[in-house]
Amino acid sequence: HYTILFIITSLSTFTLYFFDFITPNSLTMYIIIATFVLSFILLDYNLKFKPAKFLIYLGDISFSIYLVHPFIEILSRHFKFDNHLLYLKFILSIILVIIVASITYQLIEKKIGRYLQSRFIDKQLVK
Repeated sequence: HYTILFIITSLSTFTLYFFDFITPNSLTMYIIIATFVLSFILLDYNLKFKPAKFLIYLGDISFSIYLVHPFIEILSRHFKFDNHLLYLKFILSIILVIIVASITYQLIEKKIGRYLQSRFIDKQLVK
């Protein structure tokens, strides 16, 4: 199957790019990222791949991730890492963003959503 070969190639190329094993020019970088995204589309349509529950949850909290990540980035700048540990800093920042975004999603976003739904949408359905 050419689909599986394409998916493996694009994921491998993206991984090499992400970990600085290759340094492409900007056009090549856009092609690498586009093939990476296309590989997930092919997984979905050709192989009937269903995303894991964690990926669906990340989609649910994506707005909270968007709101929280700049603050975590500012906070992470206060911690100095050696060059060989920058990937660890990156992974720890992602984990912290997901944790804080989960908390804000549960404590703020869901409650405000329920309140707005009960206040405005449910009353419109009654009329």
